[in-house]
Amino acid sequence: MINKIFVIFGFLGGIIVLIMTLIWGIVSVFLSLYIVTKAFGFWGTFIGLIVLPLTGFFAPLYALFKWGWWTPFIIIYGYPTIMTILSMILHPKD
Repeated sequence: MINKIFVIFGFLGGIIVLIMTLIWGIVSVFLSLYIVTKAFGFWGTFIGLIVLPLTGFFAPLYALFKWGWWTPFIIIYGYPTIMTILSMILHPKD
């Protein structure tokens, strides 16, 4: 009986983690593109869309070091760490 409860909570927790990760992905892309637009204008955004993975990696670092803006860094880099820890708690290895 207890094992079934853990399986149900693990399944529901996995769905919650999936939904939150999708939302985080959308927010981080728009936040990175906002930083690039603010820093480099339209053409920077155009190039940022072409090299989107690099934009997602470097834009929060640029905002942190150039403007001292911590929020994008915390959102984009901190969230995967939290979700990894939450996933490890919800799906422990035997």
